[in-house]
Amino acid sequence: MKLILPFPPLDNHYYTVSGGRKRLSKKSRVYIKEVMYTVRPDYTMTERVIMSITPHHSARYHYDIGNCIKCIGDILEKIKAYENDSQVDKIIICRGVVEKNNGYVDIELTEVDGDKFDPEYLESLKEK
Repeated sequence: MKLILPFPPLDNHYYTVSGGRKRLSKKSRVYIKEVMYTVRPDYTMTERVIMSITPHHSARYHYDIGNCIKCIGDILEKIKAYENDSQVDKIIICRGVVEKNNGYVDIELTEVDGDKFDPEYLESLKEK
């Protein structure tokens, strides 16, 4: 399954602390609503999942590409791309080209039959 999402808030801005409680920031809540209204997966994955992420930031500055994984995992669960983000067994992430003023994230989800997800299969993925 291939999906394109708007560029998410980075982990540093995903949560906020208010009154001693940790909760989603306003920016994150707006992002989640936007994605839930615009992105519809074809079906919900029920088996183990391999996720490939290519973030295309909207500005040319240094950022940690790993800082978007939590938000992406959560939103894919919310839009029902898979049942639970604990199904993800492997994440591949590669920095994409800068898309000035129009950042987005390419996501490819591959469902793997649970019976075939064994140590030998995992080793074969490392070679790719």
